Amino acid sequence: MAERVVRLTYFTARNPVLTARGRTQFVTPYWADVAVQGHALGLLLGVLLGLLVVRQRDAWPGVGRVWLAVLVYGVAKSLWAVYWYLGGTEYVLFRGAGLALVVLLAGLVAVALAPGDTQLVPRIDLWRREAAVGLLLAATLAIGLAAVPYNTVSVSPGPEADTGVQVRDYTVTYAEDVPNRYIGAINVPVGGSAFAINTSGVIVTSDRRDAWEVVVPAQRLKVRGRVYVPVGGLGWRETVVVNRTTWSVIDGPETYKVYIQPPDGPRTQVHTADPAVVPAVINDTRVAIRPAEPGYEVALDRNGTVVETAPVPRDGQNVTAADITFNRTGDRLRAVYDGTRVPIAKFELRVQRERG
Repeated sequence: MAERVVRLTYFTARNPVLTARGRTQFVTPYWADVAVQGHALGLLLGVLLGLLVVRQRDAWPGVGRVWLAVLVYGVAKSLWAVYWYLGGTEYVLFRGAGLALVVLLAGLVAVALAPGDTQLVPRIDLWRREAAVGLLLAATLAIGLAAVPYNTVSVSPGPEADTGVQVRDYTVTYAEDVPNRYIGAINVPVGGSAFAINTSGVIVTSDRRDAWEVVVPAQRLKVRGRVYVPVGGLGWRETVVVNRTTWSVIDGPETYKVYIQPPDGPRTQVHTADPAVVPAVINDTRVAIRPAEPGYEVALDRNGTVVETAPVPRDGQNVTAADITFNRTGDRLRAVYDGTRVPIAKFELRVQRERG
């Protein structure tokens, strides 16, 4: 409490008046970041080692306390968070099955550490403690061996790496709706469709390291505008800058470009989105904003044919195409025709200097 008072006094003295505003954030479910496999493996190994110690000392704990302790630990470490991927940033949580597994695990541990023992199957001389320990050993081996295929399989970078930026043996790129090559690296004869996951975002690949990972989902890049991607190895580390610029049509779609800048080179355009068409029809003309080089341009379409194009003007300037004047004021673009001004688009997330 004293620390909080000191911190509040310090920051109040530095900044007595604070102005803040709401902002959009990209948030993934917290349980999608839980290392269930690691927590479960650590718990099982600890239980098996503890079982050896208890057996040597012949000091068996109470069943109820053991069951409650394992249950509380499992819930606290989110061992119930059994999930799988539905897409790049979509997941399905099997919470009911996960909680049942935690309760079952607590029961097995309690049985394995319970004082006394009874025979379950006399015909094969199977005792209660032996059965519980056998199931715990099987679970430990299954969890440990499940990681072996993904640590030994070769992951190919795929064609999406062709447009990326090279940083030593790494390639940093951006792609949308491409197969997740890490999840799909294992050929599973049954239920293989569950491993065919498409994803979008900033991707880091390395042939040398058999690496393929979406380090920044597309939605996070959209919200933040600019992200920093660290890559490195033994004794070296570099940071790659990825940024996205966007024109959002009022009450309509958006179009954008993604750039990647290596630490010692110029930025490279690695992705362009489809044109964004303005819903309103002006002078019998459809207006679309589309990526160009450099910046963006307006394309005017009549009867399915582009009759004229013009670069999106800079701030405070105008450009005329097909008798329609386009005025740029700050991040707003307006179309002016026959004395009528129509707001059509907004430039968003301008994180690097660029001709919009």
